[in-house]
Amino acid sequence: EMIFVRGTPGASSLRIAQRNAIGEPWVPGGQIEEFSGLANTKSPAISEDGLTLVFEHGSPDAIQLMTSTRTDRRSPWNTPRPLPLGPDPTRTGQLTWPCLSNDGLTLWYCHGDRMLPEIRTATRSDRQASFGDHHPVMVDGKPLIGRAPRYLASTGELFLTRNLTEQPNDWSLWVVKNYQPPPAANAESGFVPLFAGNSLTGWKGNTDLWSLRDGVLTGQPTTGRSNTFLFSPRPYTDFELRFQTRIGDADNSGIQIRSEVLDAQKWSARGPQADIGNRGGDYWGGVYAEGMPGGWMLNTTSSPPVKKGDWNDYFIRCIGKRITIQVNGVTTVDGEIEPMQASGQLAFQIHRGSQQPVEFRRMEIRELGHQQAGFIPLFNGQDLTGWRVVGPAQWNVRDGAVFVDGRQPGHLVCDQQFGDFELTGEVYAEPKGNGAVCFHVSDAPPNGQLQQGGYEFQVAGSDGDPGGNYTGGLYADATPIATVRPSIVRDREWSNIRIRVAGARLEGWVNGKSTFDVQGQPERLAGRLLTLQSFAQGGEVGYRNLRVGPLTSTPETGFVPLFNGQDLAGWKTHPSQPGGWTVENGLLTGRGNAGRHLFSERGDFRDFHLRAECRTNKFGNSGIYFRGAFNLSRVLERGGHPTAYEAQILHEFPRPDFPLTGSLRDSGRSLADFKQPLCQADEWFTLEIIAQGQRLIVKVNGVETANVEDAAYTTGHIVLQARSDNATNIETVVQFRKIEVKEFTTTAQATIPADAKTFD
Repeated sequence: EMIFVRGTPGASSLRIAQRNAIGEPWVPGGQIEEFSGLANTKSPAISEDGLTLVFEHGSPDAIQLMTSTRTDRRSPWNTPRPLPLGPDPTRTGQLTWPCLSNDGLTLWYCHGDRMLPEIRTATRSDRQASFGDHHPVMVDGKPLIGRAPRYLASTGELFLTRNLTEQPNDWSLWVVKNYQPPPAANAESGFVPLFAGNSLTGWKGNTDLWSLRDGVLTGQPTTGRSNTFLFSPRPYTDFELRFQTRIGDADNSGIQIRSEVLDAQKWSARGPQADIGNRGGDYWGGVYAEGMPGGWMLNTTSSPPVKKGDWNDYFIRCIGKRITIQVNGVTTVDGEIEPMQASGQLAFQIHRGSQQPVEFRRMEIRELGHQQAGFIPLFNGQDLTGWRVVGPAQWNVRDGAVFVDGRQPGHLVCDQQFGDFELTGEVYAEPKGNGAVCFHVSDAPPNGQLQQGGYEFQVAGSDGDPGGNYTGGLYADATPIATVRPSIVRDREWSNIRIRVAGARLEGWVNGKSTFDVQGQPERLAGRLLTLQSFAQGGEVGYRNLRVGPLTSTPETGFVPLFNGQDLAGWKTHPSQPGGWTVENGLLTGRGNAGRHLFSERGDFRDFHLRAECRTNKFGNSGIYFRGAFNLSRVLERGGHPTAYEAQILHEFPRPDFPLTGSLRDSGRSLADFKQPLCQADEWFTLEIIAQGQRLIVKVNGVETANVEDAAYTTGHIVLQARSDNATNIETVVQFRKIEVKEFTTTAQATIPADAKTFD
């Protein structure tokens, strides 16, 4: 059987020819009936078993890879659909010239320029799964340049065409001998290699420290003051990961689970870490909060038989918030952790101060799909049961996903209603696609126009939203509440989303990256409808694996908010420093060239644990005062400050050796100077203050920066500061999105969170 192209550019179609045996003449069969509505198709490739077809569709500047399947050679082809491709952060151009392996589980394609494209490959576990693990074909250590790749398994040869002169018609046939294709997912186990061959393509980190040779990933020791990581090209949700690791006897390392980049300059991480090593204690198989408050998230329940200086086996299972770790076959932890993102990146660690390289090998992963406990699917994958169509938009279900063609406006309304919830799933958009996941909706108008009430989680292609707000943005009617620009997803590729609604707090993520965290308006939160919306911009939008469940985290017992996310209720300014503080989109913002202080109404805070999420601009000078009087003593040129303790917020300063974020001061008196930068300008971080009697502790992103005893002040206000300094003359802009406190009784003992990994 042969599938070929006939026609002129812009009007080509797929044709079929057949013969009974090699050597016999081909018998033309005409145009493939199932594809008769597709114009401008080319570059077809069929798997050897004849059950899967891939081809190009579209104009030269808007090519899309398509696929179709059938149950046997005599059955008709199914309706063509976009070839399912997993996220590929390294992609910068169009994909062309697809080719499939015999079993349809390995894909070769061309990426980039039509004359000098790079040949790449990707794999999947079955014919319904998305192709992932994208990487270039490497020959003699360099990416292979050419087009029209075809792999012949029987001889181990990869054929391609190359144009060495860059003249339009000067193409020649080339072959790569003894080519080894990447192993596809094991059909039985589902495990696939985490790395493709010996390439770090797509992985992000300090390439001077990381190398991959003969299947062994090696991280070299560093003299830096911070841990550094190698991040996966894409996020993962639920999975099983297995590997072997070898580490120095006195060193430490780890694997980040569903994490995010904390600092792209240092390649530091934030998220749960499966710990490895003996440095400072027996950490084999525990779960540590890297770059977050709290220290150990799960302590080990048993000590595994570790082979020092040799390879040790690790197995990690992550389902929902539950993490199971086995070291050399012994289960070290098995429990739920908080907080835990719905999806996030994997990352390998080089721990600061390590003496020897850390090594990893035989790294394989099996993705499990979303299996979080308590979550239920919103679609059955076959039809629109459980939903009702409102408006003229045309909705259809294919390949387990629901699509809207984008030609007319409309809503797809879920029969179930929701108050507080967490939703996860995947979304897809063509360049002109424009849709939304709408929640807390009061009514969906029959004409398909904007819903009444509620909010819209934006789903948009690169040319889909006239206002330039892309997937992950948030709208209230036509008003943008949170803007995502530039786009963080690719057209025609599925991306993971997560929406969390807890009271008035609205949070959203795309591929593990936070896109908004705001306070909703009470009048917009009365509705309980959940809808999918089409905005009729002309491009298709798709949704799949939508699941909804109970909130996956609750506030820790005893903590109460000091900031309601809506206004300044519970706070006041000093008469000599009026203004300077506003609330917008759930953020409390302080500005000032001169000093600006915001006092809690209550002035009787004594023993407590305070947590705040905050950020400030470059050279921004701020702080949180506590046990303070309602005064502004020591009046300076740029304003005075309260008589109180101060936990400093100042990430960088022109003068060297200046006390930075996490330092503890008392109206100019230094109690604990911390001079190592733990945070970057314009990035959110967590500041904690624990006051119990004379014991005062400050933490920044879980790192203890101050631990002293002092008796100067016993009770008072909590005060937020925004001020600048003569040395910079830059207006400070400081923002807070969460401030909460847990008070200790006079008889109870404060629970000081253990933190074995302190900053030294």
